[in-house]
Amino acid sequence: MKEKELLKTHKNLGITLQAYLHRTKDDFKDVLQLPGSIRMVKGAYQTPKGIALERGMTLDTIFLDYL
Repeated sequence: MKEKELLKTHKNLGITLQAYLHRTKDDFKDVLQLPGSIRMVKGAYQTPKGIALERGMTLDTIFLDYL
């Protein structure tokens, strides 16, 4: 991923992760190993069914777990 390479070379950058995406758990593990800040949001875009969690208590819990 190009963004991860930029974080390695530009120490003043950060990345935003979206808690509602099913893939975020794996992305989070990778990003924790990189320099820079992490901004966590619940979800920023509408996605096709099956890619993301719907808004609600489950997403709230996952979001807080990431924090």
